Amino acid sequence: MLRVVIDALVDPIPDIYIEQAGKSPSGNPTFGNIPYAPYATSYQTLSPADYVVFFTDPGTTQLVYQTAPIMLASNQNRTVVLVDDCETVCSGYASLIVADLN
Repeated sequence: MLRVVIDALVDPIPDIYIEQAGKSPSGNPTFGNIPYAPYATSYQTLSPADYVVFFTDPGTTQLVYQTAPIMLASNQNRTVVLVDDCETVCSGYASLIVADLN
């Protein structure tokens, strides 16, 4: 299972697409119309595979940020956290992958 947390100073709040690696965001977002940040989604039950989480401008597929592929095995729970990338200057986003208790 996979869930997403937005813990970044992002405005407007992006839509979230969870897609298998190699695919692009299309159709309806996995999570849209997010009211505020920080925000945590519910867990999504997914088949074992590699996934990418896309953050897009609301109502579009215009990319704001995307994760590297996330390998999700059977019976694994993971949380993707979108954070501000402030290593030198806060000028973008980064993501953290947290291994949740299974």
